[in-house]
Amino acid sequence: MDIERHTWRGLAAALALSLIGIAFRPTTHPDRHLDCEEAIEGMFQTVAATAETVGWTRHETAATLISLAENHALAIAVNDAIAEFGAGVFLKAPKLYRPHDAKRPRAGRRRRGP
Repeated sequence: MDIERHTWRGLAAALALSLIGIAFRPTTHPDRHLDCEEAIEGMFQTVAATAETVGWTRHETAATLISLAENHALAIAVNDAIAEFGAGVFLKAPKLYRPHDAKRPRAGRRRRGP
């Protein structure tokens, strides 16, 4: 099953690379977002058409694609905030049991008393 899933993911990635155009302008170019829209539009239309072909309505497909895009944008914003404000911070939870602690109850034995 994993081999099949891996193979399908590889095929999907190859298909995506063949359908999505490559970014050719620098990230600071004012029209870069328009280039991205043009590059992704073909794949977007393919996904929408395929969803409709297999039984999803146009409205369901549109709502789902919008939801996925919003969730993707939120995840990016959260990751950026974590990187900006939490970079270098490492919180370590206290251990509940220390191996050298002699007072640890042993498995299979009951403790007596309150």
